[in-house]
Amino acid sequence: MDNNPNVEDLLRRNAERVKTFKPIPYLSELDQLPPEQKVPMPKIFIVSCCDPRIDPWDILGLQKWDAVVTRGAAGRIAHQFNNLLFLDHVLQFTDVMIIHHTDCSAELFSNEEVYQELKRRAPHANDQIKDIALPGYKE
Repeated sequence: MDNNPNVEDLLRRNAERVKTFKPIPYLSELDQLPPEQKVPMPKIFIVSCCDPRIDPWDILGLQKWDAVVTRGAAGRIAHQFNNLLFLDHVLQFTDVMIIHHTDCSAELFSNEEVYQELKRRAPHANDQIKDIALPGYKE
């Protein structure tokens, strides 16, 4: 039996969560908050592998507002770079942290192996598949 939640499970969880949810201020409201309610904007941008075994919030003991955390295959910055540039305009980051880990699945497969599997699954899209930039380690 599969214990992973499906979309309906997540929506049910959200329906429960919304009952006690306290919304955060809109960005347009942040400047108008009294000093004791001001929220410090995160100054650290973290890129981590999306492997569910690696949870940046847990391993770094992060709290809300400590950092902006983005995740992607193999923890590669290239696919997150546009996010970094856009958010840096607003938040003016002081640090960028990239988290890689041992036993990453990206080490197990070459990009060519992934391309072949994608072509097998979607043979009608072979022309588009060849243009996909993959984040794998092996070339």
